[in-house]
Amino acid sequence: MWAFLNTELFLGMTIIKIILIFLMVFLLFLISKLIILSLRMSLKDKIPDHTMKIMENMVFYFFVLLALLAIISLTGINLGGFVFAGSIIGIVLGLAAQSSMANVVAGFLLLLESPFKIGDSISWGDHEGIVANLSLMSTSVRTFNGPVVRIPNEQLFTNAFVNNSEIAARRFEYDIEIRYRDDARKAIEIIKHCAEEHPLILKLPAPMVFVVNLGDHGVLLRCRFWSPVANWTWWAVYTSFRLTLREELLKEGIDIPFPQMTLWTDEPMQIKK
Repeated sequence: MWAFLNTELFLGMTIIKIILIFLMVFLLFLISKLIILSLRMSLKDKIPDHTMKIMENMVFYFFVLLALLAIISLTGINLGGFVFAGSIIGIVLGLAAQSSMANVVAGFLLLLESPFKIGDSISWGDHEGIVANLSLMSTSVRTFNGPVVRIPNEQLFTNAFVNNSEIAARRFEYDIEIRYRDDARKAIEIIKHCAEEHPLILKLPAPMVFVVNLGDHGVLLRCRFWSPVANWTWWAVYTSFRLTLREELLKEGIDIPFPQMTLWTDEPMQIKK
């Protein structure tokens, strides 16, 4: 029986080696499926489907690589020359692709942490937009101006960003300047009353209106309000409420100041008719 199993079929391959190769491949395949199943069970409803698919592919190809190495080991192929050449190539490629590998690692960690998902509104630096796609190398964000920006994952992972979709409400503010001859306290009361009557401006946190600066031409009021984020409610309020305040202030005779200058002369000025 042992002699039969040691029968050489081709290229030094015996029956026992072929059986071992099949068993090894089957075992690695089974382990990969168990790990993938475990990931599905533990990360269900925590990460998007496309993210789950990427992680499954990474696990699968890792075990494919292990299977290839096991097959090469059992067949007795001499890898000495390949290892040396591969080392040289690996060093060159490693130096050339250092930033790419950093992006891949950062992308994998972002997928695990899942600080945002497709459709979320994020802000980073001076930019803001909607997450359009996630991959291991980069994240694509559609800005509010239309263009899609591709951000290397390393930048998102190592720098601060804000996920605006993770908050229930968002604050926005206006700066409104009124004339010096207008009653600032009355203007503050009008603005607060408008905010309290608006159905989409939150009562808590309460609206804030205060004098922030006494400028060259008028009194500068800063207005801060909170509105729900869901369905872009805050943006609709932000873009419309300023005009409402303008109209209500005008009804009470409160207007914006116009640039004016006071001139002092050494001698009285005479106006010729």
